[in-house]
Amino acid sequence: MAQIQACICMFLDRQAFLKSSVKYVVAVGIFVLIIPIIWLYKPTLLGIDIFFVPSNSMAPTLLPGQFILVDSWRYQRQSPQVGDVVVVPFQINGQSSYLVKRLAEWPTGVYRPPETPWYLLGDNPAESHDSRYFGGVAELYAPVTHILFRWNGQRIECPCFMALPVNRSPDSRSP
Repeated sequence: MAQIQACICMFLDRQAFLKSSVKYVVAVGIFVLIIPIIWLYKPTLLGIDIFFVPSNSMAPTLLPGQFILVDSWRYQRQSPQVGDVVVVPFQINGQSSYLVKRLAEWPTGVYRPPETPWYLLGDNPAESHDSRYFGGVAELYAPVTHILFRWNGQRIECPCFMALPVNRSPDSRSP
């Protein structure tokens, strides 16, 4: 009788172990599947996206090595404004890329094609390849809202998760 009870206990323990193992595998599987999907579709699902600032073109507002957060839903709710720092899709040597620039007023006397309504300037004119060289752009992706952190090549530098300073008066520099 004691042997039968021992067998029943082992059987029940094994079933409990298998149930907990299956729950663990399912939980890990869901995590492994869901996290990449959320990461890939974060602009659509969460309304955010993250970009890297590669150059000095937006200094001193944004510095090379900073990771920035954009609000991919904002321009669905409100119109872009002069002074917004934005991320725009751009073709460089046939490759799709993104630029980070500030929306500016079109300079007086410059022809403004209706299909490219947005004029962009970098905050650092000496190092910025912007609308002074390539003209206006047709599409804006999203406005920059926060600086997440800066990677200096060796470590993370703070401030971390800092709201982007607002500057609503960019000048329209001519080439």
